[in-house]
Amino acid sequence: MTKTKNIYLALLAVLLSPTAANADLVFDWEFTDELERGTVSGTIAGLVEGSNDGTGLVITVDSTPTGELTGSDWNFAGIGFLGGDAFTVLAGAVVSADVYYQTPDLLTSLYFGGFGGFIPQLAGLGDNQPNFFSFRAGTFTSRAVPEPGTLALLGLGLVGIAARRRKKV
Repeated sequence: MTKTKNIYLALLAVLLSPTAANADLVFDWEFTDELERGTVSGTIAGLVEGSNDGTGLVITVDSTPTGELTGSDWNFAGIGFLGGDAFTVLAGAVVSADVYYQTPDLLTSLYFGGFGGFIPQLAGLGDNQPNFFSFRAGTFTSRAVPEPGTLALLGLGLVGIAARRRKKV
């Protein structure tokens, strides 16, 4: 094998490595509300494979049955009574969640659960604010949204540089 082919194979390995693919995961999430019979959904960005303490994530509520309480201004507030991880991600799936977030004014709370700790809930604490929740087990679902990791982007850049050098030779 030539030196150039070895470089391409090494770059391809970086691009396809699990570390690169899972460096910064984005998940769609949703739960079905008990009373409104609608869906509350959004995204979580910044999770990594394995244990996650709940801090440093970007949480967004994209939709609710009434269109209220949406947005992305959420602060980590605490882990549930089970203790342990806020989120656990295995093989690209959230397998455990027991954490809650609040808006800076403390008037809205978002609970992730459905695995034995918190129940999934989005609660507006102001006057006449809705409270969306689900007591049904397994109603919190998530799905990874493919997003290139930092190493994958670096690898793509290196592939481009290698291709330019090859053209010059």
